[in-house]
Amino acid sequence: MPIDPAVAGLIGAGIGAIAGMSGTLMGQILQSKRENKKWLLSRKEDAYSNSLRYLLKALNKRSKLTADGIAVLAKEDMPEWFSDLSEAQAWITSLTIYCSEDVRETIDIIRNKKNNLNK
Repeated sequence: MPIDPAVAGLIGAGIGAIAGMSGTLMGQILQSKRENKKWLLSRKEDAYSNSLRYLLKALNKRSKLTADGIAVLAKEDMPEWFSDLSEAQAWITSLTIYCSEDVRETIDIIRNKKNNLNK
């Protein structure tokens, strides 16, 4: 039984429309995944760089020299030093959100060492 040309054309148009919509949907899904990966990488870079910035800032903060020539932190600069440590802790905590599972243990060790400094 032959198919009417109008029906065949309608079926062909329907198949073409479904294929076009499927291609568009797949393209949007793939683009969304790429953008999510880029966003995650950007957040991870921010967390790493800010963690290092505040850790180094706290580690290298000095304000006086002793008679022996040793660099020390003055008492009046302690609040700023603790602020830098707190900021480093916040960024290290955010690292645990964005980093991979194998890196989390190392970050937790660093965070626990920092917490022990405050005691």
